[in-house]
Amino acid sequence: MQLTEDILREITGCSPEHIESSDDDQRKQNRVPLSIRASAMRIGISGNGRPISIRIREISATGLSFVSAQALLEGEEFVLAVPRQRAKPLLLVCLGVRCQAMDGGIFVVGATFERMLNVSTAAA
Repeated sequence: MQLTEDILREITGCSPEHIESSDDDQRKQNRVPLSIRASAMRIGISGNGRPISIRIREISATGLSFVSAQALLEGEEFVLAVPRQRAKPLLLVCLGVRCQAMDGGIFVVGATFERMLNVSTAAA
């Protein structure tokens, strides 16, 4: 799933020309550095119904990177509530693609967007 330019602008406040291009061959999408709070909730057996506070580090049309006090593992699905500039939070089902433990008991998590849950309000 890929976010539209309009949705990325609502999240980041950046126009498309301010989106950072990547020299890294593994990255297919340009990314925007951020520092915004959001929340994630695990889906399925690993979920306990409690949101996890995260801080988004960067976002692209197809995924994001964030830091969290809890590990969200590779292959784990979760719902992410991403705040937007002038609309209700965007609800996205994400799939963890990497999780790296860092000093201080925090984790850096990379995830891809799988689908949008609140499609009808995505452009609100």
